[in-house]
Formats: sequence, C-alpha cells, structure tokens
Amino acid sequence: SLKFGFFETENTSVLRITHRSIHIEEIILEPDAIEIRFTSSDPDDRLLKRYGEVQGTTFAWRVQLAGTIETDSLEQIVYV
Repeated sequence: SLKFGFFETENTSVLRITHRSIHIEEIILEPDAIEIRFTSSDPDDRLLKRYGEVQGTTFAWRVQLAGTIETDSLEQIVYV
C-alpha cells in the first residue's frame, strides 16, 4: 500500500512516502497542503491499477496539513 509517515523534531519535520517502484515526478508545496505527483515502473501494481492504467500515468497524492509550512525552508531528499 502507499504509506506515509510524518516525523517531527523540535526544528525538523519529515514526510516519508513508501511504495514499491514509484518515482517522484513533482512535489507541489502549498501553505497548508503537500501534493506529490508520481509514476510507477510496475504496470501490474495492484493498488494503482484500481485507479486506471498504470503505465504512462502520473498519479497525484495530496495531504492537507493541520498547520502551515514554510515552503522556503523545505528540502527534498529521495532515497532509493
């Protein structure tokens, strides 16, 4: 399943997305939301197939935040 975790320390917050074979295409930051657009290299992904054709499709995952974020202080780190 597409899972996320939100971890926070005194001065750092981390949003972690885990799902096999996804590739982040774009991250859209808004003051009260984060949207992540991604593709999958697995055409047989059972979760994503529920939403249509997987190959060649860009999916969007969006989360509303309880508070505001400082978009100028964000850093993207991708681990493969």
